[in-house]
Amino acid sequence: MIRDYSRLAEIVSLAERSKVTVDVGCDHGFVTEYLLRNQIADKVIATDISEKCLAKTKKLLEKKELSSKADFLQCDGLSQVHDKDIDQIIIAGMGGGTIVSILDNMSEDCKSARLILQPMNELRDVRLALCRLGYKITRDLIVRDEDKYYHILVASIGTQELTETQIYCGAVAADYASQDYQDWLAYTIQSMQNIVKDMPENNERRAKFLRAIDILKSVKN
Repeated sequence: MIRDYSRLAEIVSLAERSKVTVDVGCDHGFVTEYLLRNQIADKVIATDISEKCLAKTKKLLEKKELSSKADFLQCDGLSQVHDKDIDQIIIAGMGGGTIVSILDNMSEDCKSARLILQPMNELRDVRLALCRLGYKITRDLIVRDEDKYYHILVASIGTQELTETQIYCGAVAADYASQDYQDWLAYTIQSMQNIVKDMPENNERRAKFLRAIDILKSVKN
């Protein structure tokens, strides 16, 4: 169901054995189905704000005879998700600001869980929020899926202070070495340089872009 080279394949490969995993924004249910079919999670709580998306997940699990191992909850984020055995949460394909809001408003039962996050943007805000909320980022990688690059973060309860380089480039230096990461780095530097060349010299945003370019260059192989 999940292609070997897709961002979802990378996400599920990072999942650990779990009593209860929450799949936030389950959409078609591919992640939920994979975790149950491969016995990575004993139970999955599949949530989505969309009734139609939740119905797709239900239909898939019924077809695979896995629906008895899942709970289905139509809700926004994690505020209504309650199960004392929750030990893993996956939030993928959402804006970084939305993910931060979900984490800020999650229920007490969710706060000690291991997190697998795939923000579509605002990576710096997500990294800073994780530190503020008492998490340590243990993986911060990039995977290429066709012509797009996706960031995936894994975090667990812990303390962490990030340097400016880690905020911009990723919290885990070991993840900089991958080919997908280096390709993303080259692409991003070039894109930012193209933006800067059309900005006036005294533009405040230009100075911020130039600083970001210098930081990105500092970790390029």
